[in-house]
Amino acid sequence: MPIYFLKPENALKRAHEFLEVGKKEPALDALSDVIKSKKHRTWQKVHEEIMEKYLTLCVELRRGHLAKEGLYQYKLICQQVSIASLEDSVRFFLRLSNEKAEDARKNSQQVVQDGQVVLDVDDLDHIQTPESLLLSAVSAEDTQARTDRVLLTPWVKFLWEAYRSVLDLLRNNAKVEKIYHEVAKEAFKFCVDYARRTEFRKLCDNLRQHLQHIQTYQNQSNSVNLNSPESMQMHVETRLQQLDTAIALDLWQEAFKAINDVHGLLNLSKKAPRPAMVANYLMKQATVYWMANNPLFHAAACHRLLVLSREQKKNLSEVELGKLASRVVAATLAVPLHSCNPESNFTQELNEIARDKHRRLAGLLQLSQPPSRSSLIRDVIRLNVLDHIAPELKDLFDWLENEFHPLQLCERVVKCVEFLDADEELKQYSDKIKTVATSRLLQQVAQVYSTIQIKRLLKLAPFVSEFGLENSIVRAAKLVDLQVRIDHRSQCVMFGADVSLVEQNVEGPLLQAMPSEVLRKQLSCLSCGLAKAVKMVAPEDEVGRVEAQRRSVAKAHLSNRAKEHRAMLKRKSQIERRKEEIESLAQAKERQEKAMEQEKIRKTKSAEEARLKKEAQEREIKRKKEELAEIGRRQFMEKIEQIKKTAIGEKALAKFKMEDYENLDADSLVAKQMEELEREKKELASRLRAVEKRVDHFERAKRLAEVPLLKEQYQKQLKDDEVFFKEQQQAKIAKAIAERKDAEAIKGRMAKMEKDVKIYIDRLSGVRNVRYQDELKEFNLRLAEEREKWRQERIRQAELEDERRREEERRREEERKREEERIAQEERQREEERRLEEERRHEEERRREEERRLEEERRHEDERRREEVRKREGERGEERRDWGRDDRRGDDRRGDDRQDWGRGDSRGMGRDDRRDERRDDHRDERQDWGRGDSRGMGRDDRRDERQDWGRG
Repeated sequence: MPIYFLKPENALKRAHEFLEVGKKEPALDALSDVIKSKKHRTWQKVHEEIMEKYLTLCVELRRGHLAKEGLYQYKLICQQVSIASLEDSVRFFLRLSNEKAEDARKNSQQVVQDGQVVLDVDDLDHIQTPESLLLSAVSAEDTQARTDRVLLTPWVKFLWEAYRSVLDLLRNNAKVEKIYHEVAKEAFKFCVDYARRTEFRKLCDNLRQHLQHIQTYQNQSNSVNLNSPESMQMHVETRLQQLDTAIALDLWQEAFKAINDVHGLLNLSKKAPRPAMVANYLMKQATVYWMANNPLFHAAACHRLLVLSREQKKNLSEVELGKLASRVVAATLAVPLHSCNPESNFTQELNEIARDKHRRLAGLLQLSQPPSRSSLIRDVIRLNVLDHIAPELKDLFDWLENEFHPLQLCERVVKCVEFLDADEELKQYSDKIKTVATSRLLQQVAQVYSTIQIKRLLKLAPFVSEFGLENSIVRAAKLVDLQVRIDHRSQCVMFGADVSLVEQNVEGPLLQAMPSEVLRKQLSCLSCGLAKAVKMVAPEDEVGRVEAQRRSVAKAHLSNRAKEHRAMLKRKSQIERRKEEIESLAQAKERQEKAMEQEKIRKTKSAEEARLKKEAQEREIKRKKEELAEIGRRQFMEKIEQIKKTAIGEKALAKFKMEDYENLDADSLVAKQMEELEREKKELASRLRAVEKRVDHFERAKRLAEVPLLKEQYQKQLKDDEVFFKEQQQAKIAKAIAERKDAEAIKGRMAKMEKDVKIYIDRLSGVRNVRYQDELKEFNLRLAEEREKWRQERIRQAELEDERRREEERRREEERKREEERIAQEERQREEERRLEEERRHEEERRREEERRLEEERRHEDERRREEVRKREGERGEERRDWGRDDRRGDDRRGDDRQDWGRGDSRGMGRDDRRDERRDDHRDERQDWGRGDSRGMGRDDRRDERQDWGRG
């Protein structure tokens, strides 16, 4: 049952009290209750002491889940107030865990190899497996070794769970980002110190999940911002430490995953990384490629490292440059002479897979296209790398890439290989360079010989065995680099001339073409020669033909120029239209994809929220189950302690250890106790029967021996009792006589004082009787007074009650009158409101009636004015008609020399113009009249309305 404290200090004090008596479990429970309590969520300085003591107890008792839960609760308490306190608590917890693990390692007798503790447990999360149980059953290890493993393995597991819990606690929180990366690096160191490969893989997976969580929830408060250069720098440094750890543990697959992680982070970074970091990254990347047996990309990484060092490192010494250049040349020469012919691969699908792989690896090196051996050789020459290397390496480069000496090639290479073997950094390339020298020897020999004995080839390549030489020949034939066959019957190698086979261009020194190549190109060479001869024999025909061809081309161009121009313009417009359509489709597709992406994000977010909610519920259910189990276990242990306090319980549980209690429950414990009780009862019954038998025989023997003695003793006792009885009887009689005499003497003395005693008693009784009578009278008087007071008080209370009742009735009467007056007042107000409403309604009706009358008057006035306008227009029409007749008479008097069509046209035009002019005049007059009328009517209306409103 949880204990509630008013102050956190009380919980800390109670925990110290428990620890003083050696009870760590109750102390841990008390601190856990105050940390989980919502009542103490406000951070105080005392919380640091509570967390320190709480984590100390969790480590001592190996309660990893309680420590994790306490840290989560403490994060909620101090995240917004004092985040440094959380960092101190995390460091303290990890330091304690490391110290316990170190102590366990010192006390253990595990096998130590190269400073690393090697445990016989593959996975700390599953220590006991069926295989390990079977091995332990049949193994011959002694008890001490098993005890040592039991001591060390739990603490190593506890330390691993501590690192994992702290990383989960600190993930995606910008306030504790620095300590998050510190803990990750310490976890890498833990994996190296204890050689924990499985836990390192799990740690890498957890870190990738944390990074994915950061990218998914970047918009949350206090989340890590990957756009910040500092955050990106810390992430890259952590991944580089992860890469170093993977290389130290020989986990090359995890190392390649770490390279992918670093590459992804560098692509997300908006700021260029530090050159030193990139150089370290390239160096580790080259190591991984070499261990993956990929010398091509190993050499490419060395090239990138050399270029970066020459560009970024200003104070690069000649010695360092020489080392880098030597490594670049050696790595480049160690790249095998593979062919790029597509037919050399078995299927096109495998070829595509290899190309995709090369493209991905090239992307990791920031290369635009996959490298090749020839491109690396060109880069070595272009960058003048040969100027900074040792003479032996420069000679090796010339012999393998430039000079043609098949009979002396391998002898010269052997001297250079000895130089490589003497250098610690370059001796790893010697075997690869020997293989390349063998392939180069076969290429050069194929250009000189058509058949050569195998013994001769072995002498030319002294560092290659017969099997290795045959393997190189078969691989060259498989890759179609050479047309070669091995004749085991004659023990020779034949370089064939099969024209159907297509040879690749030989890289390196070339003396002459192969016979197959000469035969294959014979017809093309003949065609080129005949064409040159025709030009030399008849040059004029060639000139005429060219001129005629030029003229025909010019004529065709002139005839089709306009058509082609139109076609080009049409094509241009189609291209523009097509571009617009493509852009519109692309925009629509982009909008659709954006909407789908938003919908996907929304669904993902809702699914994630549901998942988190479900996980929270599952964690809550699990926590409650664990709490119930812990409470049950605690009660079980308390019950065991109580049973141990009894003698039977102590005997019943003496042979059980603390580890055995985990496999017991209450029923099993009761059964064990009952079984022990039955066993004790049976043993006690058997012992009692034996004792009873022995005592019975002993008692019988004693009785047989003591019967005569008892009879003799009985007779003697009778005599003694008779003498003793007589003596006691005489003493009793003498004592009774003496007491009688004393009593008679006392009676005689008392008889003399009898009269005086009677007188004294009578006097004392009289005095007491007088005192009693006086007190009785006084009591009666007081009783009468109290009764009178009580009666007067009752009368006064009755009068006060009557007065209060009358006052209450008067108050009620006044309230009733006030209520009646209020109701009457409200009635008068409603009556007044109804009257005013009626007056307003009558006024409104009168005003509307007045408006209708005014409207009617305005309408009659408008009718009268329109009638006057119509009359005036009629008069003006009569005048116009008179003017028209005068005009026509004037036109008749004009000269007859005008042409009829001219007069008609002039008159027609004049009439039309005058008609239009008169129409325009009438329109202007009507508009002026309408404007004046409207203005007048507006003023009259407004004046009438103001008058009506004033009257209202």
